Amino acid sequence: MRHTSIAIVLPVAVALALHANGSSAESLPDGETLQRLCAAQEDTIEDMQCSGHIIAFYAGWQKHQRETGERPPFCTPKPPATGTVTGSTTMHVEAEVRKHLSGHPELRHKNYLFLLEKAFEEAFPCP
Repeated sequence: MRHTSIAIVLPVAVALALHANGSSAESLPDGETLQRLCAAQEDTIEDMQCSGHIIAFYAGWQKHQRETGERPPFCTPKPPATGTVTGSTTMHVEAEVRKHLSGHPELRHKNYLFLLEKAFEEAFPCP
């Protein structure tokens, strides 16, 4: 169980995921890299980068849904009325995505966004 405060991890993780090593759209991780980050020891830079990618993907879909009304291809636990993701929701989402990534090595050659979407679809199917 991850014990690091989400208030500390969230901003750091998102910043690391988006700007690690001067990342640009051309240098986003592939599936192998994402798996390596997500399998890293807890509370390391790599672990936080994994969290950042997962959280940013989830937040991006939430923003897209608010702006367009389009539903994502998955259903996740609803955030509270404030519209923010709670720490327990985030930890649950992260655990499910990490489990999916480690359980599907045959997909790691794919784009990391594809892998994240598939992980969310499998972990949080819509009724």
